[in-house]
Amino acid sequence: MVNKYLIVAIVIGSVGGYFFGVGVTDTKWVAKTQTAINSAVADARAEEKIKQGKVNDILQKQLDGLSDINTQLNDDIVGLRSRPSRRDSTGDTAPDCQGSSGRELSGPDAEFLTRLAARADGLREALTACYGYADSIQPD
Repeated sequence: MVNKYLIVAIVIGSVGGYFFGVGVTDTKWVAKTQTAINSAVADARAEEKIKQGKVNDILQKQLDGLSDINTQLNDDIVGLRSRPSRRDSTGDTAPDCQGSSGRELSGPDAEFLTRLAARADGLREALTACYGYADSIQPD
């Protein structure tokens, strides 16, 4: 006759062996999964670094362009300070009237148009940066 204790020991050993095997398999699976996750995170960070570098370059170009625009605007406005004020030209509408070309614009009018042109240049810089940003974050 088979000993009861031997049967219990075999059953306990089998169940313990099963759970040990499952634990080893789980450990291998967790290690494999963690390795894959770490690799994916490293790849994503490398790609993010490249894209962020492109975005930083685009923003630096925009800032440089805006700086150039502002420098030119300041220089132009200083040059326009010596122009005379507006003239009352309500009665003079002939094509050869004084103040009808850009060279003859009054100081305030020339300053207004110079600022407006600088604002348009700034918007063009911003649009260029916007397009550059959109292009740089597109998937390869």
